[in-house]
Amino acid sequence: MSGAIAGGAFSGGVTFTRAPDGITAGGKLTIDKADVAALLPPAARPPITGRLGLMLSAEGSGRSPVALIGSLHGNGTVSLADGQLAGLDPHAFAAIVHAVDNGLAIEAPKIEPLMSHALESGQLQVKAAESTLSVSAGQIRLDKVQAKGDGADVSAEGHNWASAAIAPD
Repeated sequence: MSGAIAGGAFSGGVTFTRAPDGITAGGKLTIDKADVAALLPPAARPPITGRLGLMLSAEGSGRSPVALIGSLHGNGTVSLADGQLAGLDPHAFAAIVHAVDNGLAIEAPKIEPLMSHALESGQLQVKAAESTLSVSAGQIRLDKVQAKGDGADVSAEGHNWASAAIAPD
């Protein structure tokens, strides 16, 4: 199959084969330069914009749909070009430091609302972001995300997004 999606292109295919252990399935999906905001539910301020790239392949086998999905394994990559992440203003940290320098007490109840407002007021320009994907036991995981932004770089890794960092320039 192939076609257009959100101003970009997609292609892919799925194969099913009868095997001694049930059904064997394999598939590939590629998306090139799709508009991320068009793929998300409509919003006054989309949480993410830019052009999406995706390459994913997976295979598995099983005697039932549940077993087949649970056996899926594979890998891929996902990328974002010329994007923006809403609610991640890289200048938020400087605003908090400035407020503390001007007398704001370093207390969570005072800093938290100011930081939330400072983060939400802007967006992080992302020149390029990419991550590897892994498919295991029927689940897709982002293995490590690296984003090069304007004013800050973002990296995150971990199965439950337990570790994330924003590094201002």
